[in-house]
Formats: sequence, structure tokens, C-alpha cells
Amino acid sequence: MVLVFVWLVAGCAHPRGQSSPRDLFSRIEIGMDRAKVEALLGAPTVLQISPDTDVWYLPPPRLEPYESPYAPGTIGIAYTPEGRVASKRLNPQYRQK
Repeated sequence: MVLVFVWLVAGCAHPRGQSSPRDLFSRIEIGMDRAKVEALLGAPTVLQISPDTDVWYLPPPRLEPYESPYAPGTIGIAYTPEGRVASKRLNPQYRQK
């Protein structure tokens, strides 16, 4: 059982753990293929409801008790129908520690 757990943890290792969301955000370029974005950020944190909504990656930032959530993730990406980055946004509630 311990070997399985170690394997799962090692299998989840991802380069994003070594970079801040702001650094990852700066690596995303307009026109980048969705597969490259997901190789950098991992899978979306929430399912995309429609093609007109942003796809959100990384868990949302921690909020102060008086704040309402801006978005369900930290980095939002709008894709073209061809699966390329059309625009990107960093959740304004993200604060670098």
C-alpha cells in the first residue's frame, strides 16, 4: 500500500509546483495551443460550461473573510474554436506571498 501511495504522489509531481501562478501566467502566450497550456498548468480546476466562458486553472486564491470569490481558479484562459489562447487573465484576488 505504501508503494502505491508513493507512486501516486510521484506521478502527480508537476512543474507548476516550482513556479508561482504569476510566473506561470507570464509563460502563457496568445496563440498557444491548449495542450501546451495544460502541460504547463495541469487540468482545469472546473469544467468549462460553454465555449464562451473562460477555462480556469489552479485552485482559487485564499480570500479574506470579507471578500467574495472573483473566479473559480487563479488563471483564466479564453480559447479560440481551434483551441488556441485568445486571451488570459490572472485572478485579481491572487496575492503573491
